[in-house]
Amino acid sequence: MPSAILMSGEDVKYSLVYLCDCNVKTLKTLERKYHEIVGYTVMEDDEYVFYSVEDEYSNPISNHWTEDIVKEYDNHTCWILIKTHPCEVHRIMNDVCKTTNYICDVNNFDVWKTDAKDCLTAVITDMMMD
Repeated sequence: MPSAILMSGEDVKYSLVYLCDCNVKTLKTLERKYHEIVGYTVMEDDEYVFYSVEDEYSNPISNHWTEDIVKEYDNHTCWILIKTHPCEVHRIMNDVCKTTNYICDVNNFDVWKTDAKDCLTAVITDMMMD
């Protein structure tokens, strides 16, 4: 008897990629050429808040749907939310990290079912950056 498919990779609609706090400044200066960038979640005053590209990262949003996910990963305090599959984040991360010939290989990710967006979200848990 064949095994059953648990999920299809094309069902992943968002990716959360950990980000060094020092790259947030660069993220804010990027032109809106990447329509996939939704915003970023960061730890501030012992709670996660979300900053949206829609309002040019000016107003923190408490209790954003990403908070429930990222709080499970205590090794990173800043995450960029990208509306794309994890296999496609390398191009965006190249500009965010401002490195020529930047290599961003996603080695592993977890997949979360989000009730708020009724879709699957990938959380990058291991990424090689050169």
